[in-house]
Amino acid sequence: MHQPEFERALIGRMQAGDSSAVAESRSSADGPQVHQLAYRYLKNWEDAEEVTQDVLMKVHRKIDLFRGDAALSS
Repeated sequence: MHQPEFERALIGRMQAGDSSAVAESRSSADGPQVHQLAYRYLKNWEDAEEVTQDVLMKVHRKIDLFRGDAALSS
C-alpha cells in the first residue's frame, strides 16, 4: 500500500522513539478519525478524548510491530 510521505515520516519518527510524533499524530488526520469513531460509540466528548489519547499512546508503544503493509489508520 502506498503511504503518504507525511505518514511514512511520522511512522519513522515514532519508530525512532520521538515522543513528539505522538502529539503530531493527534493533530494529523489519524487523531480526529479516532476521536470521531470513539465519540460515535461513547456519546461523550471527554470520554472520546481519553480513548483517543489511549489509542494513540498504544500506537506509539507498539509502532515497532507495524509492518507498513497497510495504512497506519487501519
